[in-house]
Amino acid sequence: MDGSVVNITSMSGFVPLTRVPFYSDAFAAIESYTKSAAFIFGHYGLGRVNNVGVGFLVGTQNRSLLLAEDGTPTARGLEILNATSQRRFLSPPTSRAPCCIWPTARSAAASTVTRCAWMEALAS
Repeated sequence: MDGSVVNITSMSGFVPLTRVPFYSDAFAAIESYTKSAAFIFGHYGLGRVNNVGVGFLVGTQNRSLLLAEDGTPTARGLEILNATSQRRFLSPPTSRAPCCIWPTARSAAASTVTRCAWMEALAS
């Protein structure tokens, strides 16, 4: 068998955020699960398992926490930006790209719509 599993995770699984330990813990668990599953899939020749770590989105629920009224980062926003490689927040259009690339054409038709709708819901 040659299958592929792609788990969607958050950058907070790799770089924990302060003040939201359970959020970071949940995504760290996905990272750990992905590594374990990748080992098992590889050992038994079942295929590949990887994850896509989506960056930090500014949405309705966190806008006032991350951005001042003039659009500049707040102290909390700067704390998060300084822990990211590109030193920027994602926007809904830039967050779709990593989530809408799928390993096979068969999975693309059903999965892309579901995953992108999920990402749009998070960003709004």
